Amino acid sequence: MTIKSQPVTASIGDKRNVGGEITKLRRNQHVLTILVLLLVVVIFWIIMSVFSSQRSSKISPEVKKMAQSLSPVIDDSVFEKLEEKRVFSAEELADFPIMIQVDLGKGEKKIVPIGTNLATPTPKPTATPTPVPSLLDDQEEDLQ
Repeated sequence: MTIKSQPVTASIGDKRNVGGEITKLRRNQHVLTILVLLLVVVIFWIIMSVFSSQRSSKISPEVKKMAQSLSPVIDDSVFEKLEEKRVFSAEELADFPIMIQVDLGKGEKKIVPIGTNLATPTPKPTATPTPVPSLLDDQEEDLQ
């Protein structure tokens, strides 16, 4: 049995359909090219950001100096100085006055012992009457 092949003939509608498909493929190819380039740029940007952040040190020299290890040798003279310091007994501390600084207003400050009553009355200004000339006084002077 032999199979006869028939020539493939496309109708006009099929040709238009194929042309539309080719146009879609070209458009999709351009979009795909743009997306691939965008992906490459983003990856390059991330790599450069990571690389530049690793190269720059944001630690100041003062912080580096403070981060150095401490010397394990203890200076004994510090303990001797502490022993020489005066120690106060409970009785001495009870007689020791504790002072505070009180703001009196208008930039004035005063140092007083704790517990001092600061509610001292402040003198109030008093009004003194002054004579006011009246019109009648002027008329009396004119008459004289």
